[in-house]
Amino acid sequence: MKHTRYLIIFLIWYLSASCVSTPLPNKITITPPSSDIPKELAAFSGGWKGIFFGGFEVTLIVQTIKKENVHLIYSWGENMAGPGGYYRVLANVISGPGVEWVNKDNYRFTFVMNDDLESLTGILYNPKEKRNYEAKLKRYKLR
Repeated sequence: MKHTRYLIIFLIWYLSASCVSTPLPNKITITPPSSDIPKELAAFSGGWKGIFFGGFEVTLIVQTIKKENVHLIYSWGENMAGPGGYYRVLANVISGPGVEWVNKDNYRFTFVMNDDLESLTGILYNPKEKRNYEAKLKRYKLR
């Protein structure tokens, strides 16, 4: 019974992440990581999508990877706070490996590569609520 519950939760996450639709810019360029970037960090390159537990869709496009930072596009779907949108950000590389940044409203975003190198765990810290929201993202091919 316990395994069935986990399987159902996984299937809901997997299927819902497959149909994520968030606004993105028309032109997206991905620069392949250089050979001196560790494979766990290089695995961030490209597109990722999922849903934050709290209900809103999220897309992460990692465009350029350096040892200390990455250029990425963060996109979110419509939610209780308002319409979806996106912005470009220079995020810091953290151990894990992961990427992290704080937006203009002081929300902290952290995304860490999972051991399979095909999924990410995201944490959004909401300073107003003093609460974390977790997301699971999986790799997807850009249009």
